[in-house]
Amino acid sequence: MKTKVKIPAKINLTLDVTGSENNYHMIRSLCASVGLYDTVTVKKRPDNAITITETRIKSGVPVTENNAFKAAKLFKETFHVPGVDVTIDKNIPVGGGLGGSSADVAAVLIAMNKLFKINAELRPLADSIGSDASYMLKGGYAVLRGRGEKITYLPIKTVLYVILLTADKGMSAKEAYKLYDDLKTYSEPTTVAAAKYLKSGEVDKLCGMLKNDLYRPVLTKLPEIEDNINALKSVGALNAAMSGSGSVAYGIFDNEKKMKLAEKELLKTYKKENVIALKTVPSE
Repeated sequence: MKTKVKIPAKINLTLDVTGSENNYHMIRSLCASVGLYDTVTVKKRPDNAITITETRIKSGVPVTENNAFKAAKLFKETFHVPGVDVTIDKNIPVGGGLGGSSADVAAVLIAMNKLFKINAELRPLADSIGSDASYMLKGGYAVLRGRGEKITYLPIKTVLYVILLTADKGMSAKEAYKLYDDLKTYSEPTTVAAAKYLKSGEVDKLCGMLKNDLYRPVLTKLPEIEDNINALKSVGALNAAMSGSGSVAYGIFDNEKKMKLAEKELLKTYKKENVIALKTVPSE
């Protein structure tokens, strides 16, 4: 028996670092799911082993350090179920700030919950593995606070037209926050205002609020992100920013037609695999 679950990537429309607590950075962030998915298949084993197989994109992380493995192990130990074979068809770039690792955690937990018919509340398990893994259980539009585990889902149907530009190198959240601490930057928070404009459908005003406190620190190591943001603006993005801890830049466009024209223009200078045109995935 096996179960298949797909979870979308996310972008951070805003990311305000609001302080630190118990060695964790506190944030306030407006997030949106986008139509780029990791698909996870979980199959029962006759023994207690857990295997992880990644196809397409490889995370490069040792199996026991892989968050999908940690999720499977935690579920297995919590509910005393047999081992599983986990196959991850990975499309979300690694180290891109798109929540790929947390998406895989959510997918494994949901899949095992269905496969073994446990019907458990998964948020406590997700919270113990990754700061935004709980958000990935449902996705859509949401404001994340604290470490990312305090979630206010926004039942908004507005669709945003987005192009992602991936960088050649990734950036881990751990490294991004260390760079932030070293640089000690501060900027005015924009999450509350951005959420208000998203709710009212004022996309142009929302785009004026795009901001990421990790951007300047990460730029010291990955200057190409600035080039990618400028490239998105040059082909008509209302605004562009970096997602999460980087290194993916994204731009928001007026409509699907303008997004497609921009994609065509970007493909003149960027590789096909580095340009991803998609839409946001509103909350169900």
